[in-house]
Amino acid sequence: MARLALVLLPLGVIGVLAACGDESGSGGTGPGSGPSGPVSVGNTTSTGTGSTNGGDCQTSMECMGGGTCVALTPGGFRTCQFPAQPNTQCGLGQGGMTGAGGGGGTGGAEPVLDECCENVEDVNDCGDNELCITTPLYPSCGQQEPPHNICQNDGHECDNNADCSNGDQGPGFCIPEGTFGSQVRKCIRISCATDSECTAQPGGRCVPVDETCCPGAVRGLYCTYDAGGCRKDADCGAGNTCQVSAGVASCQPGTCN
Repeated sequence: MARLALVLLPLGVIGVLAACGDESGSGGTGPGSGPSGPVSVGNTTSTGTGSTNGGDCQTSMECMGGGTCVALTPGGFRTCQFPAQPNTQCGLGQGGMTGAGGGGGTGGAEPVLDECCENVEDVNDCGDNELCITTPLYPSCGQQEPPHNICQNDGHECDNNADCSNGDQGPGFCIPEGTFGSQVRKCIRISCATDSECTAQPGGRCVPVDETCCPGAVRGLYCTYDAGGCRKDADCGAGNTCQVSAGVASCQPGTCN
């Protein structure tokens, strides 16, 4: 399995740490097609007469900028998937790029963080079938490092769903790179795979839900319902945040500092 990605902040987007699960959430039923398969997300709206799986897109024409509309699980929520982009400059890391790429600083200098440099001679790159990308790797609210270049394969958190199981946090799901703002495969929690599993109340949907007080960073897939359901804090009124309990995301009293 590839090495676990460090906590990094996204460009222009705030997100969350990978330790993001609902301890009391119920498990899914073996959803997903693996890291190389399609991934999707969903709406919280419903007609009230029965839920149909939807998402953030229905066709790839809605994914501006070369994205593809894919389903996260078979018959599940749909979202846009975008290919990772190779870095456009080198020397982003502290201390800049050196000879063979990376290494610690000397004489008390800041360490060099860049691992690779695309299309530069005499510098170790990532191989013919691997991209050299620039961090942040995914949305996160954790401690950030300065933007720097890393081989994409070194940033993957997981190779399959089994890699994402995390004890009492419940089942996990390995999302493909290019979804949920992540440039690498990353673990999220999963409490449902399709809308058909969300039947406790009217208008049930299985959707991606952001970390509380961390917009843009997906915590996992959870059930939402017409009454008070949410995907993010902005879906809730003043004095409330989007929280997950027992596998269900809903607006609850709370504020973000």
